[in-house]
Amino acid sequence: MTAARSPKPMIRTGLRLFVWALIAIALIYFGRAVAHHWSSIAAWHPGYEDWAMVLAAIGLCTLNLFVQAEIWHRLVLGCQDKAFARPITYASYTKTQIAKYLPGNVFQFVGRHIVMAQRGAAQKGLALASLVEIATLAGAAALLVFGGLVLGLLPQIAALLEAVDIGWLATAGVIMAGLAAAGLAIKLKALPPLPSFGVMLTGLALAMVFFIGLSLVFLLILRTVSGEGDMAVIAVVVLSWLIGYITPGAPAGIGIREFVMLFLLREHVPEPDALIAIGLFRLVTSVSDFALFALGQLMWRDTPATAQSSGN
Repeated sequence: MTAARSPKPMIRTGLRLFVWALIAIALIYFGRAVAHHWSSIAAWHPGYEDWAMVLAAIGLCTLNLFVQAEIWHRLVLGCQDKAFARPITYASYTKTQIAKYLPGNVFQFVGRHIVMAQRGAAQKGLALASLVEIATLAGAAALLVFGGLVLGLLPQIAALLEAVDIGWLATAGVIMAGLAAAGLAIKLKALPPLPSFGVMLTGLALAMVFFIGLSLVFLLILRTVSGEGDMAVIAVVVLSWLIGYITPGAPAGIGIREFVMLFLLREHVPEPDALIAIGLFRLVTSVSDFALFALGQLMWRDTPATAQSSGN
């Protein structure tokens, strides 16, 4: 008599296929929009000043990524019994972050875990730091998006919410939040205590700094392309980042973020300009990730193999 097969592999396969289908739909939508406006896109001829602005955006975006490295550093210290110097925690972050472009969008976490474990960090503490990091980034993004809704920066989302049965939406949200909380509680039960309130609050503040910096990078690109753009861009960029971040398996949110940004920007700038700016933004963020990797290799080539004391 054969044993019954576990449904987990089938669920994972189904989820993976669903995510790839979403990415394909988003990329096809974006590609069709590019084809539709190609004559207008091809008419944009950037000059030396425009490319200088793009290079400046790459530099700003690369520096902004070190804010995320600082979040990781503080959370690791808050989840470990011993201290680690920034050359160790920063190296573990900068040298592995480009792994997010691999299918699955989880290998950057695996890479950091391996690097830090090799330097004496407790594995349970690293797992907790990764979970808290995800919650911190998602929480900061959600707060900024909510602030954008309150300030009326996203009229499209407000109109969408008016067309949706809020009762059903709230019920579904409560159920999903409850399931997520239950699953997180199960995972946290076997892990060390959470970092102190001060550490988590500092992480949240740094995450907001990161998102504002990322939004300003896009605003610089958008104004370079079209001469338009206002602070509504912050809510647009953060919401698109958040949706791409929580989409499981989407490498660096590719396709998903572009689709959301294009949908939300249509009320703010002409669609051809939005398409150019979104494409440049993906180029800038990707180059910045590789620049971060290169800087990590140069700055921390001889990272110590053991823990060292370090203040916050």
